[in-house]
Amino acid sequence: MNTQINFKETDLQNQPDNNASEKKYYLTVSNKSKNVEMRYALEEGKELTIGADTECPVSVNDDYISSNHFSLTLKGDKAEVKDLGSKNGSYLLLDNNTIELSPDQTLLAGKTFFKLEIAEDEKE
Repeated sequence: MNTQINFKETDLQNQPDNNASEKKYYLTVSNKSKNVEMRYALEEGKELTIGADTECPVSVNDDYISSNHFSLTLKGDKAEVKDLGSKNGSYLLLDNNTIELSPDQTLLAGKTFFKLEIAEDEKE
């Protein structure tokens, strides 16, 4: 089984240029058994669908990930994660419930890990 994670470049957001320190939120997607890790910049309030479908903004080639497995929406300093009726579920999720994912917390779907991270960038 080969795991491949594809990100659409058009979904990456440019950050405003100012002199203040700014928090940026990322979704880190990794499959350690396949030595794959990618980071995806998140935008406040924008729903992101994660799944095996190649049309998903975060497309994950994992035999245990459904076509549209779960959605993630950044809300403040947490991400709202909702299982979209996936066949195999997502660790931390029960049925079709919604949870909040805090920074540095990890979600498991299939054999792939998803982690919310914060980075503060200094603008010059």
